[in-house]
Amino acid sequence: MNRQRRSRGTIPGTIRAGRASVHRLALVWKAVILYALSHSYIFLHLPTQMLSESRSDPVQDKARPIIEWLTTAHDHAAESDVELLREHLKTLRTAGVEPARQLQLLDFLFDHAQRVVEVFLPTLHALSLPVGRKARLRIRAVQSLLEALAQDYLDALTHLLHSPNLPQRAAGTALWRSVHCLSTHLLISDLTAAPAEVGLWQMLHRACRMAREHDLAAHSVPRHPLTLEQVYLSAILLAGSQPATFSSVELAFIVEYIQQGIDAVALMDAPPDARTGTYWIDPERDAPAQPLQRRPPPGETTNLWYFACDEIARSAATHFDALKKGYRAHQLGLPAFADTPAGRNILSRLAERWGNPPRRRFPRRRHTYRATLCAGINTVWRLLRDPDAELTTGSEWMVTNESPDGCAMMHVAGKTVSLRVGDLVAMRAEVGRGEPPAPWTICLVRWGLSENPEHIELGLQILAPTAEPAIVALPGDDATSARIAAILLPPIPPIRPQEALVVQCGSFPGHLERVTLVLDDAHVKVREFRPAGVCEQTGSIEIFNLVADEKN
Repeated sequence: MNRQRRSRGTIPGTIRAGRASVHRLALVWKAVILYALSHSYIFLHLPTQMLSESRSDPVQDKARPIIEWLTTAHDHAAESDVELLREHLKTLRTAGVEPARQLQLLDFLFDHAQRVVEVFLPTLHALSLPVGRKARLRIRAVQSLLEALAQDYLDALTHLLHSPNLPQRAAGTALWRSVHCLSTHLLISDLTAAPAEVGLWQMLHRACRMAREHDLAAHSVPRHPLTLEQVYLSAILLAGSQPATFSSVELAFIVEYIQQGIDAVALMDAPPDARTGTYWIDPERDAPAQPLQRRPPPGETTNLWYFACDEIARSAATHFDALKKGYRAHQLGLPAFADTPAGRNILSRLAERWGNPPRRRFPRRRHTYRATLCAGINTVWRLLRDPDAELTTGSEWMVTNESPDGCAMMHVAGKTVSLRVGDLVAMRAEVGRGEPPAPWTICLVRWGLSENPEHIELGLQILAPTAEPAIVALPGDDATSARIAAILLPPIPPIRPQEALVVQCGSFPGHLERVTLVLDDAHVKVREFRPAGVCEQTGSIEIFNLVADEKN
């Protein structure tokens, strides 16, 4: 019996050892190929006349340092390799290497760059707005590398797509990698709340158009589940979700969710009939897709692409309903983040934005007045509890436009270390000298954009013009238990006819029938409510509608 257990226990170890052996074998073969390239012994997929080139060929001498570096680098990738990769791309671009050989060397550089990006992306989740100068330089370096790789692939393919010596699969892989580089470039911009760089969308459309013209849109590569067109549409769908309204962690979940549901979306040359959530794309414009029901295309524009999001939107709504009924993420085949309040809220928002893109409810009015902003539910709670306390954590902003339910503002001065999309903030407008201070307006950060470390813009949703600090006592707590800091929002008909309670995300258990609030307004007051459902959830806070408990 013990012998049988030991033999079973060795199977995973054998599999791991086998995988490690395969990985080592692949690295050995890669080193052999690179060594052979450096000595002109073999050139995969290259014309026959290239095999007879001399070792002293000046063009080959220029490219040899690239090959030698790749041979020694193997599978060891670090963010410090970004500058070396950029220099090697510049060398390859000016070496005069024939396009076919350039394409092959680009493949090796792409493989190493991908490993560097995989190391780099997780470091972006902890950034706050605006992104600091040093971090911004690192980000720009990686994006510059991705853009250069994509551009070099497209330039090489421009000369080779009609060549009989270039296999169809090699052309499809090169185009796939170009689209992948550009979509990753755009993802990094979204993760750092930065607008897409000029020309990026146009370059992405160009790569997709080349693929469609040469029947390569369905091309896929090993170890990646998406076709070229699906990688392209994933970037388009992410832009349609309004990424500036999500935190970096939430965006990572959206990217994974899109990959699982992208089969339900496809490009078409004509608008689909009887479909909702239809978008159009002008490949000649430097812009993402536009929702058809909100912004129809110009009448003179031709050669547009279309796609419909109704199926993936219905899927998001179905997943949201199932999670509300108690299903777990793993039962639905979703990432674990879907089990969190923020994950469920994201699915609800995606279902609306993809299936029925919202329109602005109120017109904007331009304004230019200063305001003070304080971020974080604990900071806001302390401000409301002691309005006359000395303010040490505020920052100065300029309101640029506003509407009845929100405003846009631009940072002027002060620290914004803890500021993130989805945070609760308190805003107070400046008043003239001698006037009493204005009350703190309670808001939610809906979106953020930061073009550079000195500039950040925010979009705020106004939750209430005033609020009360409160302490929540959960049923069953004893006298020594910790209490939860909360903020009680007054009703605002017709937007919100009931009182609402703001707490930090995850503060309440899954099923709560009654909450007791302790309010300190000159005299301590105790009130009891029944939660009537969640009206808002983000990665930072939850807002519950409240109904007065008539039994007490």
